[in-house]
Amino acid sequence: MLKLSSLRKVVSAQLKSANQAVAKVGGDVTVDLPSGKTTTGTISGVGAPEQVDQSGQKTVVVPVTITLDHLSDAGALQQVSVLVDFPTASRKNVLTVPVSALIALPDGGYGVEVVRDAARTETIKVEAGLFAGGFVEVTGDRLAAGQKVVVPAL
Repeated sequence: MLKLSSLRKVVSAQLKSANQAVAKVGGDVTVDLPSGKTTTGTISGVGAPEQVDQSGQKTVVVPVTITLDHLSDAGALQQVSVLVDFPTASRKNVLTVPVSALIALPDGGYGVEVVRDAARTETIKVEAGLFAGGFVEVTGDRLAAGQKVVVPAL
């Protein structure tokens, strides 16, 4: 008998059975590490639902295995708790801005301040879409890829 193991770091997660639709082999996830660093991973395995005992309650979970895309991000971490974000929706070819660029408009809704030149900005009303990773999808008149928006310094 020979047992092989991989040198790759993986994350083992247990999803509630009601959320199993978000776990598809090959799907992308983000992983928040205890160091405060966020890295990415790929779902490499989805197991069959199984019953587990959590705090004295029986519940059904789906085991999920995630392979980290950048092993160096995890460093020497082993057997630690991490937070895994499974995207539930995605969009391609959209405009995004940092969430902190959104400003509340007096008449309701949101806007962003677009830099027009070194001395001038313009506030443009936007519709917010999906939020992910500190960014938000935006649509609005007079918005274009490559424009600079004002982001307040904290």
